[in-house]
Amino acid sequence: MKKASVVIGANFGDEGKGLITDYLSSPNSLVVRFNGGAQAGHTVVTPDGIRHVFSHFASGSLRGAHSFLSRFFIANPVLFVKEFSELTKKVSLGNVFIDPKCILTTPYDMMLNHIDAGNRSHGTCGVGINETVKRNERPEFSLKYQDTFFEDELRSILSSIRYKYMPQRLAELDQKIPENLIHDELILERFINDIKFMQRKTQMSCWGAISNIHEKQIFEGAQGLQLDEDHHFFPHVTRSKTGLDNVITLANEAGIEELQVNYVSRIYATRHGNGPLANEDDTFPEILSCKTNLENEYQGKFRYGLLEMTDMVSGIMKDLNRDTRINLQPRFALTHLDQCNDKISFCRAPEERVTMPMNEFIRQISRAIDSQKNVDTALVSKGPTRNDVNMESLNGY
Repeated sequence: MKKASVVIGANFGDEGKGLITDYLSSPNSLVVRFNGGAQAGHTVVTPDGIRHVFSHFASGSLRGAHSFLSRFFIANPVLFVKEFSELTKKVSLGNVFIDPKCILTTPYDMMLNHIDAGNRSHGTCGVGINETVKRNERPEFSLKYQDTFFEDELRSILSSIRYKYMPQRLAELDQKIPENLIHDELILERFINDIKFMQRKTQMSCWGAISNIHEKQIFEGAQGLQLDEDHHFFPHVTRSKTGLDNVITLANEAGIEELQVNYVSRIYATRHGNGPLANEDDTFPEILSCKTNLENEYQGKFRYGLLEMTDMVSGIMKDLNRDTRINLQPRFALTHLDQCNDKISFCRAPEERVTMPMNEFIRQISRAIDSQKNVDTALVSKGPTRNDVNMESLNGY
């Protein structure tokens, strides 16, 4: 039976997906980025102190894993170059494969993202994700990785984006960008050079060709279930399928028969950007610190609160409740246990605060997400590195 692992955030992102992906990875494993794009910030710290915040590359890269940017991923050549330079100073990078149908963010999408006050009102990272998706909904302005290898075609597409799409989109947004930015040839040429750099450092490969080469595969998700584009928290969401949707599609194409699905959560709730956060608690920053999620002009402050158990469990169960031939084996992963004692405070509902022993909380979550009670292990992390992650038997709970 062909098996693979999946890492999915159970909340609003920032749960510890990078840590769990690093834990599951091994040399020569293949980590598949199946959603989102450069707005991801997956922090990995090695036992010897190397730290990197992953955006494009597999969070298993520090262990020698290879990266695959699927057709559901949004690549940003500008930020790819920046991260490649940072990462290769720390590690000998594995192969980076990219699907020819992977869509690309342009500087013009980033410009639109920066000035769109409407987006900013419901939260944005400022790297052009929403605008990239919007533009690629119109085939005449779509830019995929496979379009970049013929420079005349590439320049033609970029010209259409600059001089046809930009005015149309700006009119829709009732916004203006200084025309010198749109007409700036240096921005255009730098972007084309960034694309050429990305071409040199990656290998274009269809999923069907790459999926059977590596025995161990890990699907690494970005953001979290409560930021899924179809979640009822819309419009305070991301333009991405954050759960199993894309994974199931790719797994079916690769003949994968079983998925170990790791749903990751911190011991408390977090949110970066605007939108609902039940049980928000402004006192958390006094005892916690986060080097990755710093306050910025697009997202504001990093927000903290108590977990709402009912919402989290229902989101996980909804994600698992699908008609598929693939055997789904869910597992709960709880991170940041080093930031509390042996008890956890959370809410079963908005007004019902509960405190219970940590092991009982883990057992209840794990049993709740599998009605057949076949879940027999959970992952728990008591620190920032893979050595701090343990697979614990629920039988002892």
